[in-house]
Amino acid sequence: MLRLMIVDDERQTREGLQKHLPWRELGFSQLLMAKSGADALDQAKGSPPDVLLCDVRMPRMDGIELATIIRHQYPACKLIFLSGFADKEYLKSAISLRALQYIEKPVDMKEVCSSIAEAVALLREEQSRAHERAQAELQPSEKLEQETSNLKVIQIMRFIRQHCHDLTMSIQSVADYGDMNPNYLSTLFKKETGKTLNDFINEARIERAKVLLRQSPEKLYKVAELTGFSDPNYFATIFKKYAGCTPSQYRNGAAP
Repeated sequence: MLRLMIVDDERQTREGLQKHLPWRELGFSQLLMAKSGADALDQAKGSPPDVLLCDVRMPRMDGIELATIIRHQYPACKLIFLSGFADKEYLKSAISLRALQYIEKPVDMKEVCSSIAEAVALLREEQSRAHERAQAELQPSEKLEQETSNLKVIQIMRFIRQHCHDLTMSIQSVADYGDMNPNYLSTLFKKETGKTLNDFINEARIERAKVLLRQSPEKLYKVAELTGFSDPNYFATIFKKYAGCTPSQYRNGAAP
């Protein structure tokens, strides 16, 4: 489900874009309309936009300031600016924010549609790559399960992947689930998989963290919490150990 947000303090411009823009045909299931930067941020909390079509010059909070906040909170959002002024400083800011287009008013609807279609194509491509990447990253654990013949160990692995976000998960809690002695379970798990239980738990958590870092705007401390780590610093250490980079580097596409 893709969302397009139109932000302009001029009612006529907003309504004109709403009326003449074939947003459903362009691939959007929801169109959000905002009359100010503050209004846009308020709506974005409940419905983060995939594409932001935003006027540059607005009172109190201009389009560049709004887009900077949106870019920080929702890194995948595509930015398209509208402006009635040929202002080089605004254009420089738009470039630094990696905006797809800077369209001068009065707007050419064909140009707007073309820019939005480009944004949608880019979003689809990124989503496809993210899906392929996620599938590739999950293959090792799936392959490990396929190579394991012990049904009890397979059951334990599935339990860990499904509940790794639980802050209270430990070897003891996993053993309790399997109704096994923790020492015996640890020995059996290592024998069947070649990995320790702690390694498998950490790997499952890091896999979950990677998905959140790619798809969610949550802050790092929240990602840590959602993947079973109560200490953000410890999370960063474990993430780097298993992923080869920091969580921030991974989110910014700097993974090795």
